[in-house]
Amino acid sequence: LPEDIDKGEVTSKQDIQARARYLNAKYDYDINGARKIWCFEPERTGPDILIDSTKGIQYLNEIKVYCVIGFQWTTKEGIHAEENVRGVRFDIHDVVYFVDAIHRGGGQIIPTIRRVLYASMLTASSRLFEPVYLYEIQILSQIAIRGIYDILNRRRGHIFEENLVIGTSMFIVKAYIPLPSGRDPTVNPFLGIQRNFIGFINILMIPDRIPSGILSDPTIGMILLGFTADLRSATYGQGFSQFIFDHWEVINQVPFDDSTKVQQIINAIRKRKGLKEGIPHHWMIILTSCKRN
Repeated sequence: LPEDIDKGEVTSKQDIQARARYLNAKYDYDINGARKIWCFEPERTGPDILIDSTKGIQYLNEIKVYCVIGFQWTTKEGIHAEENVRGVRFDIHDVVYFVDAIHRGGGQIIPTIRRVLYASMLTASSRLFEPVYLYEIQILSQIAIRGIYDILNRRRGHIFEENLVIGTSMFIVKAYIPLPSGRDPTVNPFLGIQRNFIGFINILMIPDRIPSGILSDPTIGMILLGFTADLRSATYGQGFSQFIFDHWEVINQVPFDDSTKVQQIINAIRKRKGLKEGIPHHWMIILTSCKRN
């Protein structure tokens, strides 16, 4: 499904019935639920999905636009470190609100649904995704190839293909390298949620693509340029590389354990953004929501 969304084969602009049949046939989606997808986020094209799974709820259409806005806000600024949330499906199963229209305006609904989604994400088996790049490295001599292995080991990279160009002394090496493995390992990991069942929200992981704006981050650019400089140094100027984003890879560590690398990454990001250190507990968000309402 994420690949289909990336390719534009599943979008918010499709005919609802045709899209529902496609999702049912290929991904075993409930046909009725697939017809009630409210939006794709972030940026209206991402693989985060909000589905209306309610039955017989009155006035729901009156708050739909506010729910979508709250969902947009949530997926753009996730609870863990205010990074993009990727590959999440939310199912709304029930809604309770005041009958009076004055009490279900945007000022009440938007922050409320955001807190509900946040609480759901915190009780899920959340994991960080790190973007992995495919590097193609050209080495002009076999002697210089030795320096590549040391660089890749330091960056948790691994070589999966190594070929000699026939008739020359040039080697072409292909390797996968996680982006945050550069000089600053705390740069821009993106959050995804695996699975959760809480209250009226279902969360299901969908692997995702890299955000289109990631290369515009100047710190990330420094990491990529840093690899080039290290490569030139380790190969005595005989190594050249080019790269492209290839896939996401899950950092399979619990983000709520202070002893894990993931928690250290999250705390570093929160500190850089001026946020309070430590991920809030879901009961604090629920309690805050109850007090405000």
